[in-house]
Amino acid sequence: LSLLTDGFQGSTNTGQFRDLVCSGALRVIKDRAELDDFKLHTSSSSPAVSATICFKHGNSWFVERTGITSCELGR
Repeated sequence: LSLLTDGFQGSTNTGQFRDLVCSGALRVIKDRAELDDFKLHTSSSSPAVSATICFKHGNSWFVERTGITSCELGR
């Protein structure tokens, strides 16, 4: 939902996003988590890209940021 609301890597035409697939496992360390194998197409003609989704826990879990780099948990 965060990717469809906020966009990804400068692409905000989220109506064109296709084939969103979560194929990895969530890694949790204390109050942070990382999902590092989320794949999507940002348009019908684009190749698949991998996104890393970084979560943080406050009153509840929320997406802190999305990108292509590690969340650097535990560093």
